[in-house]
Amino acid sequence: MTARTISIYDEDGNSTEHTLPMRWEICGCCRGEGKSSLYLGAITQSDREPGGSWDDPEDFERYMAGGYDRTCGECRGSGKVRVVDHEKLTDAEAEALRADDDEERDYQAMVAAERRFGC
Repeated sequence: MTARTISIYDEDGNSTEHTLPMRWEICGCCRGEGKSSLYLGAITQSDREPGGSWDDPEDFERYMAGGYDRTCGECRGSGKVRVVDHEKLTDAEAEALRADDDEERDYQAMVAAERRFGC
């Protein structure tokens, strides 16, 4: 995310766009490495046992050495992401951001529910 803007409405219903202050943070998906193998999911002990999907020692060694890593989709390989700097928000910006985030969470929950029902 390079920048985030929100609309703040006054008592008359007029809106003004505000670009929120941002800061750099280590990417939580790849932990700053710029790549990961998270797309493969977790490897359990049963996966390592004979007949499991990772029972080949050479294959598992390649996995542990990063041989299956892909560029992180969250940070696009940089190892860092820009996030909203909550400490620098005004009260109005913080309130508008909370409302915007709540609306997005509600929307994502609705989309997930529709997927579960096959919509």
